[in-house]
Amino acid sequence: MKSWLIAALASISLLMPAAASEQLAKITFGSAGQKGGEPIVVSAEQVTFDIKAGLTVLSGTVFVEQGQIEIKADLVEVYSLQDQISEVERIVATGNLNLTTESSTASADEGVYDVRNQKIVLSGNIVVISGDNRFAGSGFEYDLATGISSLTGRPSGTVSTGN
Repeated sequence: MKSWLIAALASISLLMPAAASEQLAKITFGSAGQKGGEPIVVSAEQVTFDIKAGLTVLSGTVFVEQGQIEIKADLVEVYSLQDQISEVERIVATGNLNLTTESSTASADEGVYDVRNQKIVLSGNIVVISGDNRFAGSGFEYDLATGISSLTGRPSGTVSTGN
């Protein structure tokens, strides 16, 4: 059996959530040395691996965490290098998507996290809340390396002046 398969299977553990009848599978991808600085940890009600294709599909209530970034969605697809499941290239999340960072939260129809380029792109019915400020649009991009974000698609919003 290949070492990557052993590592992938060894990284799966079961967590007991509040309701004892439910169990979430918890999987760790990568290590602290990867792009983005910290491992990516995912939890889900159901997990399907296609190791040859480099695809892990997580469904039910799915949580994805990397450092200060948390994503919650109904369905998450984790695309890895072929035959190297721990080397994540991108993550696609859909259904009741919520993204939380240290300073803001966002909701959208779909989100793509490009791990290599350290960018998160959200699309469809986006609402971003940062402090007392609220913005809406149809496209959002957040560059994790620079901390710069942009909202597109007839953006609108309310900005608080703090008074």
